[in-house]
Amino acid sequence: MGILTGKKVLLIAPDYHNYNSNIAAAYKNLGAEVTSFSQDPDTVLFTNFYLSRLERFSLFKKLYRHEVNKKNKKILSSIKRKDFDHVVVIKGDLLTEDTLIRLRNSLPNAIFVLFQWDSIKYYNYLHRIKYFNSVFSFDYEDCIQNEQIIYLPLFYSPEYEKIASLKNIKYDNDLFFLGFNHTIRVKVIHEMIRFFEEKELRYSINLMTTISEKIKLLKKNSKINCFFKSLNFNQFADKYTNSKAIIDISPPHQTGLPMRVIEAVGANKKIVTTNSNIINETFYDPKMIFIWGKDNPEDLVNFLDQEHKHSNSESYSINSFALNLVRDY
Repeated sequence: MGILTGKKVLLIAPDYHNYNSNIAAAYKNLGAEVTSFSQDPDTVLFTNFYLSRLERFSLFKKLYRHEVNKKNKKILSSIKRKDFDHVVVIKGDLLTEDTLIRLRNSLPNAIFVLFQWDSIKYYNYLHRIKYFNSVFSFDYEDCIQNEQIIYLPLFYSPEYEKIASLKNIKYDNDLFFLGFNHTIRVKVIHEMIRFFEEKELRYSINLMTTISEKIKLLKKNSKINCFFKSLNFNQFADKYTNSKAIIDISPPHQTGLPMRVIEAVGANKKIVTTNSNIINETFYDPKMIFIWGKDNPEDLVNFLDQEHKHSNSESYSINSFALNLVRDY
């Protein structure tokens, strides 16, 4: 029997890199009965990556809003005459306020929990806090400035823990990056590539872009590998496993640690990150974590050559994350 045996959880989360299904699986592993929904419309064009590029078109915005409302109605209809102990909402920006009110009215005995993996600077959700019993965020600054928000880092999924257990890994790359194109990433990546090549470091840089963005990179003779849709773990697992260090380039105004950092901790990978707030975490170790822009770049080669030091990362596992959201505070 699990810790949450007998509990019923309603989970509503973005359908992003299987995080929704992974969190639902974590609750099931803990013994809970789970009903889960993606908050997103059911077509790839409405993912955040494409939305940010198409939202300037009024027809697209109108169609998008129609699809969001349709998904809200589907969720409300599906939970009629059901009862839950906990309603866990991840991000929840696509749930209308009317939907939140109706959820609360339909489930008066449930504890409503909100978790944010965006900072308030990028998505201001403060006016929605009133609909929840507890609110969590991965962003340090947001939690310091708003006492009603509880700090909770992100999580790693079981596949990364399996990588940590592997022995005698043959490293084909010193550094690996996988992510989508936003804010300062291309600029910083080009700076990194110039330095990596100067030091004869092996690297694999993989960026989700649009076709037009790829053409611009090709014109610059860029050594960035471009792809056009989200990859599942199996599609990059070999390169990830066979790389010494994982690169993280956080948005400049984000103080929270992104998923790729926590996943690298779970996989026992070295980390090269632009996010200096990593020093506040219990897993911070300068032998495993290099802060780009703060640490001396000339020390990077020696950093990569040092032996990996394994640390206990269980508190950052997806099971711990799921359980922390529904603990009694």
